[in-house]
Amino acid sequence: MILKYICILSIIFLVFSCKSSKSKYTLKTKTKTELTVIIDSMYKLDQKIRRYYSFELDSIYGIKRDMRLKLKEILKEKYTSYKIKKDSARNLMHKIDNTNTLKLLKITKKHGFPSNERLNTYKAKAYMIFVHSNLNKYGEVIRNTINIEYKYNRINEYKKGYIFWHLDGRKGWPPMCGENGEAIWQ
Repeated sequence: MILKYICILSIIFLVFSCKSSKSKYTLKTKTKTELTVIIDSMYKLDQKIRRYYSFELDSIYGIKRDMRLKLKEILKEKYTSYKIKKDSARNLMHKIDNTNTLKLLKITKKHGFPSNERLNTYKAKAYMIFVHSNLNKYGEVIRNTINIEYKYNRINEYKKGYIFWHLDGRKGWPPMCGENGEAIWQ
């Protein structure tokens, strides 16, 4: 019930705070620069913990993909240490995801969605923060936020589709990006 109330308040706040800036490109240069630095640091942290969790830790312990089913047998006395580090990395990843999601929701409420088009940067990174968000905690708020941002052309169809693919349980393949930012489903 409380989560539903928070979602409704968030939507109302977003509608009224974002109505005044319907244009796709209303950010000042200084704001674009500041937001780019923030989004880049969030994305870098997001990717760093995922790389450590998915590849680097396994590499340290000499684990290859085909070995994962027999970890206890292969690692023997090192298994406990490996498991503790793996669990710690997963917990840290979830904390980073939650922090990044809240930060991006706050940024979006204040400035609109910081897409690479709006920030005038080459690579899109902000939408990936929502793709790693906790569905149970933030799914409905993110869905409502992205629908509003799409309505006001501050996020393209592809990024919206990719975020919704995550929110809908990652069934099938995510969309590909068309030439004009449209979502191409396979």
